[in-house]
Amino acid sequence: MPDSISVAINTKHLCCITLDHSKCLPEYLHSYFLQHPDAQRYLRQKAKGAIMAGLNMGIIKSLPVAVPPLELQERYVQRVRKIREARQVAERHLAHLDNLFASIQSRAFRGELWQDDVKAV
Repeated sequence: MPDSISVAINTKHLCCITLDHSKCLPEYLHSYFLQHPDAQRYLRQKAKGAIMAGLNMGIIKSLPVAVPPLELQERYVQRVRKIREARQVAERHLAHLDNLFASIQSRAFRGELWQDDVKAV
């Protein structure tokens, strides 16, 4: 669990995985579980449920995980963090540009953008 999440009560719809951080980093396992094609294929094959597919702890425990050396996991985690930070900066810039565009549109529809041009003619 990320450090930002405090104590929680697990229900039957959640499972808690405790890792030996000297062997596997949580961020790496999270990405592997959600994104690696082999993991996705395995989980699709093993998911059970009549109405909605679900996973149980046995399925999760038996998931074969390719665990690279810790140094590679750390490099991966650092790259993911840098990409997330860059994405956050880009999203903030995009939000600012959206606000500017909305402001220009609003002024244009109220006729404020062309008033100076009309007076000058």
